[in-house]
Amino acid sequence: MRLHHVFRYRNTGATTPISVSFDDLLEQWEVAITSTQMARLFNAVRVRKVEIWSPMASDLVPVTCTLDWAGTTIGASGNNLKVSDTSMGSNMPAHISARAPPTALAADWQATGGGTAFTIATPSNSIIDLHVSYGVIDDGTAAGGTAAVGATVGANYFRPLNVSGAALIVPLGYPFV
Repeated sequence: MRLHHVFRYRNTGATTPISVSFDDLLEQWEVAITSTQMARLFNAVRVRKVEIWSPMASDLVPVTCTLDWAGTTIGASGNNLKVSDTSMGSNMPAHISARAPPTALAADWQATGGGTAFTIATPSNSIIDLHVSYGVIDDGTAAGGTAAVGATVGANYFRPLNVSGAALIVPLGYPFV
């Protein structure tokens, strides 16, 4: 089974680069099996596109957002393509819309693993759209790698994009723990 979905997030933190792993991507949509443990609904993921809008904090200070795709082999054949944009006044936010290049890890189906899919650096209040495809392999799904606090058993939850980190990039419009 395959599912295509678009998640929308808002960065509540600073511009420091945040690496998003394949485990983070697989834990975006989970169901609570206890009040502190989540179970993944999917066990394979592929990134289709990442889109970022970064508004200026003031009319005088432009902001820059960046997206860095991780290559298939660090330093050898991976091109680590970096995409960036800078805002031009208050009417034109920085905007990136990028598909994973063919040599990026995120362009292929990935199962569980801590490998980096991509790294983003966005200023506070940036909006991030993550277009992904999920798959279910016949051998079942794995329990989520991160704990939850106060989850309701049986409920679906959408996790922060950097669920394994400081959880600064939170989903919009969905319950999350």
